[in-house]
Amino acid sequence: MAALIKFVSLSEAAERLRLESKYLLRLINNGKIEAASINGETVVSERDIIKMTPTPRDDLAEYKKFEKLKGVPIWLNEAARKYELSNVTILQWTRKGYIAKLGKDGNKILLNEQDVAYCKFVYERMSGSTKGKRIFNDDGTPFAPLPPRRKPPRQRQAHSKAHVAANI
Repeated sequence: MAALIKFVSLSEAAERLRLESKYLLRLINNGKIEAASINGETVVSERDIIKMTPTPRDDLAEYKKFEKLKGVPIWLNEAARKYELSNVTILQWTRKGYIAKLGKDGNKILLNEQDVAYCKFVYERMSGSTKGKRIFNDDGTPFAPLPPRRKPPRQRQAHSKAHVAANI
């Protein structure tokens, strides 16, 4: 027996995917996501939402690459020297939750070296200048911008002979 398709509300889907509802509506209109209307409310296929849900950072191959460093404490200044990053950058990444703080040793802030190595890897992978550009999503996964919006091509209107003559 075939399983019934589960649906979630458009607003719930947008929240789970961290997208605006209007972007999801565009995906629905383009046939990328299965949707239906129930009692006037647009609902979206939960299966499609699960497929589009981003992978948690801990499950990314890029993050697992540094697994041997998991839980290894490195103090902020040492991390800055070793990974050739500024203290300010590392501190900002720590405040945003991309790098876990393991504790303090006197005045030294101890960080998870796996997180520092991963952040440096993602930082380097971004080509060109990264100053002022977004590198990470809120969950610490690498930032991937949405594709640019394209306007549909303008339809050329056929002008009748009478219309052309009137405009001369």
